[in-house]
Amino acid sequence: MWPLLERFAEYLRFELSASEATLRSYQSDLHDLARFIAGEDDQSEPDWGAVDELLLRRYLAQLGKRCGKATRMRHMAALRSFFKFCMRHEVIDRDPTARIHNPKQDHPLATPLTVDQVFGLLSMPDSTTPAGKRNLALLELLYSSGLRVAEAVGLDVHDVDPDLGLVRVRGKGDKERLVPVGRAALTAIDDWIEQRGPIRARANEDADGEPLFINLRGSRLSQRWVRTVMKRCLLAAGLPSDASPHSLRHSFATHLLDGGADLRSIQEMLGHSSLSTTQRYTHVSLDLLNKVYDSAHPRARKKKKK
Repeated sequence: MWPLLERFAEYLRFELSASEATLRSYQSDLHDLARFIAGEDDQSEPDWGAVDELLLRRYLAQLGKRCGKATRMRHMAALRSFFKFCMRHEVIDRDPTARIHNPKQDHPLATPLTVDQVFGLLSMPDSTTPAGKRNLALLELLYSSGLRVAEAVGLDVHDVDPDLGLVRVRGKGDKERLVPVGRAALTAIDDWIEQRGPIRARANEDADGEPLFINLRGSRLSQRWVRTVMKRCLLAAGLPSDASPHSLRHSFATHLLDGGADLRSIQEMLGHSSLSTTQRYTHVSLDLLNKVYDSAHPRARKKKKK
């Protein structure tokens, strides 16, 4: 790795607590820019101080021909973070990204699973086997607490407090929060932990803490594996195959809101820093909104009593 990019990676890892996925993506994006600047065959580190706004606009135009909007957004995030780092360390004297706007990003509203669909999904794991008990505990927790997949697989055993009915979650930016866990999820987790001990003991994996969710070799589950299990359960339940573990997070928020929870509480449980982010995860039927309005507003269209 080139020296400046190596220093930038250390900054992301140790000062910003960026995830490994973010580190890999940012390094890939910056190497892509370097190849554009120097040419595919040039392996030397480019002169970052010579990068100006015009060059970046040409690069982004070329990127737009081969990448989607979400990828271009990620590239811009990597470039902004990198050049701010360069400014901070006086590698450059002007930020070439300062006047470049991000592409407008679409935010399609995902369709949450209905309560019946969620219950159907949760009935799919075979709870007579260790793998089935683990899968049930994982899916129950994702729906019960609205965790991100990365948050769920990052949990250790001691992060779950069954007495208080809470789970300690490390979210984006390594921020911690406490989230309630329902009785069904706690029961499923307890059943899984009974199976987990012998599997973990055979694994001899002391370097990775005490992960709550492990595979049958004793290693911490990967996010990709969780998505694979979710797909299998969806197919078995005859549910939409385009749903994902994130659909359970979205369903968690939607069902809470439909049940009367306020948006601020849901925001805290989801770990969003902005309320506007929470609003994208929620979906309320027009009928429910009308009922809330009619029952709560003093000038609403209330039905006359006969």
